[in-house]
Amino acid sequence: MTASPNYPDFLGLITMGARANIGVVQAALAVRPRVVRAGKSFEVILLLQNAADVDVDAIITLALPEMDARRQHGSFMSKTKRLVVGMAAAEFGYAVMPASSLPTTAPSDSYRLAVDVDAKPLSKPRRIRDAEGGGPVDLDLLPPAAQAEIEALRGLSYATHRSKLGRGPLELSFGLISGGISKIAELKPGWVSVCRLIDYGDARPLLHQYRDLLLTTILLRLRRAELYKPLLETVKTRFKEAGFPLHEPEAALIAKLLTIILEYSSPAQTGHGYASAGRYAIVPLLEKDPLSLEQAPTLPHWLQGMLRLVDRDVRVADHTVQAIARLVFDDLLYDAALYAFELIEAESGVDLGSPAEVAAYARALVTALRDRSGLDFNRVYLPLVLGGVLINEQMPVSKDAPADLLRAVAVNAEQRAAAAAAAGEANDNLVDLINDIIDRTGQKYGFRAT
Repeated sequence: MTASPNYPDFLGLITMGARANIGVVQAALAVRPRVVRAGKSFEVILLLQNAADVDVDAIITLALPEMDARRQHGSFMSKTKRLVVGMAAAEFGYAVMPASSLPTTAPSDSYRLAVDVDAKPLSKPRRIRDAEGGGPVDLDLLPPAAQAEIEALRGLSYATHRSKLGRGPLELSFGLISGGISKIAELKPGWVSVCRLIDYGDARPLLHQYRDLLLTTILLRLRRAELYKPLLETVKTRFKEAGFPLHEPEAALIAKLLTIILEYSSPAQTGHGYASAGRYAIVPLLEKDPLSLEQAPTLPHWLQGMLRLVDRDVRVADHTVQAIARLVFDDLLYDAALYAFELIEAESGVDLGSPAEVAAYARALVTALRDRSGLDFNRVYLPLVLGGVLINEQMPVSKDAPADLLRAVAVNAEQRAAAAAAAGEANDNLVDLINDIIDRTGQKYGFRAT
């Protein structure tokens, strides 16, 4: 029997395990600051953690004390007594409901407020966090902003008691001390999302959440028959807009390089094999329950970008190819650049830099394309065009023979190199590397670039 999934328990980390289970959400209640002063603003903080694999609407209703310790009515007030929060699957965050009291409110250590939570799943839910406590959390796998939020929230005192035999609102006892007369701060109500699955550095829960969608929709569409032409058009457009219009053979090789990265996601189905696909293979991560993987996998950047879109709106999966070509293109280009460097080093034996240096170069390439500034012969050919040369034969996409494309790009490279030399931008080492790789690749077709 497969164990029930148990996603990271961010709420339990903050509350030392305490929680109220309210339908498919888990909750805990606090006030901030911990010491509430008469005449000063304070915040009612409601931690909410979605324990389901579907989106949930949480309707939150605040009830402040009706009178103070001297039985004066209207001593406590809030402009926001009802809040509707939309939570993504497995999301964790907190709702803020500002409140205040009159300067004349009587001090007491026995005030009580209540918050009612009505959690409504937007589709049939499946539980992904245990009612008694979720899975472990590694804070180092969270973005710095989320780490800071969690550390700040850990400084509060939480209540998880519910009235009416555990079925009513959450109740919190708090004290109020004298505060004197001062200007009341304007605090804003709302929802603060601390962590969604896409924010967590461990990809196993994310893959578990979207496993079926990946296998039945997204990955099935990553075939060259659907991918190549849209990617080719995007390559042409983006490089032209960046001031480096490509020749047709150059654009074709770059588009092939991008396409093969995506086809590697299903290596057996696309005929590339697991050895070639390496870390770009996604199906092997999904064949079993991703939560059972011994180590957290590192996902390709294109997949991270695609899942980020899906996490916002699952309907994006119905337009996978368009989303990748338009919205995830930069992430895919980064993956392709890294892979191309690996291919070039393996083929030429030339040390092109440390992993950190290669990654920085790939990021700079993506930035240059995005900012439409800084692209040149050197940066485009190394690594993108040369990477395309090395996978050209693996990616037939038309009736044109691979040798014809290789001959054409050899002519393009010679022209580019001559223009770069005339402009004083020549890189002799790069030209030698280009010629060497084209020569090596062209030997089987009986031609040389030089």
